[in-house]
Amino acid sequence: MLNAGLQAHLIGPRLYALLVVTALFTTALAGPPAGPLRRPATPPPRAHADPAGTTVPEPVDAGERR
Repeated sequence: MLNAGLQAHLIGPRLYALLVVTALFTTALAGPPAGPLRRPATPPPRAHADPAGTTVPEPVDAGERR
């Protein structure tokens, strides 16, 4: 959108540069706060304890995707 405004002479080169820098700055600042909202790529494996007391992974169902 900024390029269109610049090409149509609705904004000047100085304002264009200021708006580009502002957009980059606010985008960079939005990354860290949004981090907790992202889901992990793969969920941690489920595990259970067997009678001997050791932890073993649960079997994966045939219909379940990894």
